[in-house]
Amino acid sequence: TTPAPGLACPVLAGVGASTPEDSLRGPDLESAPRQGRDPRAAMDVEAVVQQRYAAAAEKLEDGLCIATSFAAEDLAVVPDEVIQKDYGCGGSEAFADVHEGDAVLDLGSGGGKRCFMLARRVGSTGSVTGVDMTDSMLELARRHVPAVEERLGYANVAFVKGRIQDLRLPLDRADAYLQQNPVASYEQLRGYELECARLRREEPMVPDDSIDLVVSSCVFNLVENKHEVFAEMFRVLRPGRGRCVISDIVSDVPATPAVRANEELWGACIAGAMTETDFVEGFRAAGLSGVELVSRADTWQVVDGVRFYSVTVRAWKLQSVALGNGGKVVYRGPFAAVTDDTGRTFAAGQPVEVDEVTLRNLTTSPPFAASMLRADPPPAAAGGGGCCGPPASAQGGCGSAPPKPSAGCCAGGAPPP
Repeated sequence: TTPAPGLACPVLAGVGASTPEDSLRGPDLESAPRQGRDPRAAMDVEAVVQQRYAAAAEKLEDGLCIATSFAAEDLAVVPDEVIQKDYGCGGSEAFADVHEGDAVLDLGSGGGKRCFMLARRVGSTGSVTGVDMTDSMLELARRHVPAVEERLGYANVAFVKGRIQDLRLPLDRADAYLQQNPVASYEQLRGYELECARLRREEPMVPDDSIDLVVSSCVFNLVENKHEVFAEMFRVLRPGRGRCVISDIVSDVPATPAVRANEELWGACIAGAMTETDFVEGFRAAGLSGVELVSRADTWQVVDGVRFYSVTVRAWKLQSVALGNGGKVVYRGPFAAVTDDTGRTFAAGQPVEVDEVTLRNLTTSPPFAASMLRADPPPAAAGGGGCCGPPASAQGGCGSAPPKPSAGCCAGGAPPP
């Protein structure tokens, strides 16, 4: 499909933009506060965002965020209303990381467009869960689930109410508790808080180490406490195979206080945008590794002198538990040397001694395995391999046709039969 032009953001109309060129420059914010107290002190950002997207779920808002494109075969399973009311950035980059049988989590799933397409990719043995905090968006997505299941021929997608910075708390369950136990006193409020704590502890919406792939499109910028989102993403990913592909709006320099104080620009994916540097660093700070910049778009908006555009980043949650001894790895090239996230340097063609966790991550995890080789042969498995066991060419052993073993080859030096 061909993406529609997406440079002019309608949210800026009537706020100082009257021509396409004005739209790129953005509104006149000179009169807004630029120093002193935090301009967001009197603003409930979550309420502002929720109100904006609740309205967008009821009535189509053209141009909210950036137009995207996807393959026709993926869109074929998505109902027209969901396609029309999709608001995000980034295209199909995440789909290259999807495997059949994956458990996928979409942060800020909105009307469900990406969830429905991903449900096709993971197949009947996989699962897709969309998380959103806006009731009208959840209603839109849930209403179309039966039609998508009929087109797919199986049921593997669900939508849950939650905050992406608190993936333990199932808000559907919290809402149900409040309906049965209205809060009119401190004691009742305390009871609600204790129930939420119990749900997080005993019935988390998304358990630890349970997700293969986390995706998100233009949602991190709608949350104030972004470090909590990065931390939650790390928590739910499976060690070793868990990865995330996140698209969002970023800026070249920090947004001005005037932009941060503008409620409309919070809902328009602008006021809450991180700088590109801070966004990429957020993955590493949360403990994720193999951080890659998958795509970087041209300028989308220039507001108060700050340039805003979209990027897509991929990162991995690696193994952290040692299962055996370490070994040596060698960097293939083509660069003369590379440095990992811990500051360790690997020169091309020169073996480096590493611990077992690092050895396993560098030689088996997708972000590194193509560039790293094991420099020493792995130990023979107990009861097999080596010269006395079955062919072990797949593990780099003696080959598919080992010679007849001689004395001393087998354990304990026992002579061959």
